[in-house]
Amino acid sequence: INRLAEWLESLAYEREHELRAQRDRLEERVQLANELHDSLAQTLASLRFQVRVLDDTLRQDNELAVWQEMERIQGSLDEANVELRELIAHFRAPVSKHGLMPGIRKLLSRFRKETGTDAVLQNQAHDVELGAEEENQVLRIVQEALTNARKHSRANMVRVLLSQDNAGRFRVIIEDDGTGFTPEAEDRDTDRHFGLTIMRERAEAVGAALGVESEPGEGTRVIVELALKDTVADELEMKAGVL
Repeated sequence: INRLAEWLESLAYEREHELRAQRDRLEERVQLANELHDSLAQTLASLRFQVRVLDDTLRQDNELAVWQEMERIQGSLDEANVELRELIAHFRAPVSKHGLMPGIRKLLSRFRKETGTDAVLQNQAHDVELGAEEENQVLRIVQEALTNARKHSRANMVRVLLSQDNAGRFRVIIEDDGTGFTPEAEDRDTDRHFGLTIMRERAEAVGAALGVESEPGEGTRVIVELALKDTVADELEMKAGVL
């Protein structure tokens, strides 16, 4: 009986180890798929959009405008090459190594250059400090929201607003004045649906809540809300005191 118990315990341990290894491999694949979508796939989608713009420009027979569009495409190709090398070397392509605000400014600058659409940043949360993983996930969500705005919204204006309420909750809002959409249209549009799913997964990874508000003709608003670590600690301390 003792030998049987030892054998069963060893078998259970080996099975648990195997399942843990399978879970780790699955998580790595999901992370790699998300990084591919957030970096290289978005750059290629941008290139496709720029080629369409170049085609329209060629029809206008404006040599200067044609050269400008070709320079933009060349820059995007160079960027895709850099992102691919980073992805191969590190299995990820960091949006920014210098913090949340510089990263958002870089994303908005790229968005303006690619689309010609006005994009503004309003920061009302100057003292907020996030961890490295929180910064990365928030930046990725902003990046995906801007990509969706470029591909689907036909917006004239995009705004990114950062704020912090009295309860210490950090909020990021990405909104546009574009065409908007309905939940039914989201389900039919697999590309948009996949992007929204990844945004929700990224928010959950750092304990944030993500909401999407949109109606046809009313634009789209993506809201990310994150409880800061100090706030979470205070809440736990208050609950402990009550108990």
